[in-house]
Amino acid sequence: HLWAWGYGQMSALYSYLCIPFFQLLGLSRFSMRLPLLTVSLLMLPVIWDLARRLRGKRFALLALFLACINPWQMMQSRWALDCNLMGHCLLLGVSLLVIGAQPRRGWALYLAMAPFAACMYSYGVAIYSTPILLLIAAGYLLYRKRATWPRILLCAALWLALSVPIILTMMVNYFQWDTLQLGPVTLQ
Repeated sequence: HLWAWGYGQMSALYSYLCIPFFQLLGLSRFSMRLPLLTVSLLMLPVIWDLARRLRGKRFALLALFLACINPWQMMQSRWALDCNLMGHCLLLGVSLLVIGAQPRRGWALYLAMAPFAACMYSYGVAIYSTPILLLIAAGYLLYRKRATWPRILLCAALWLALSVPIILTMMVNYFQWDTLQLGPVTLQ
């Protein structure tokens, strides 16, 4: 988190996504909004693929059509709000979980932990919602015998390793600790 509102509470993911666009195009409203528009457009094939895996090609086309005309999809792409990335991170994570639940595609479960960890850096409420979603998903995968305990524990370790800085930052804020420094990472 970046420093904002008197303590470390500004989600950093969107700020970092903006850097290459600022380098190429300079600082402007366009370059500030372009990263979220780009992510939104990149998620359209993910929506299609997830819907296709869940219900077939006709459903996928309907889902893609609805996403393309959905006012939220259009508006959030223009707002340049850091929290709007969370929906995209969740979508990508869920899509990879669905792929990973298929036989011989377990590698996608591990890969899914990266977008779920990215959720933690995109919106403060993810500190509560993402772990609950992952626990429910783990329970479902175990119940349906789509994953084993060792695989689930490895996924949890990967997610936790990627999420530790933001979890510690939230702890610093909640418990009002002094700023922590872990090598090159400062937790305000």
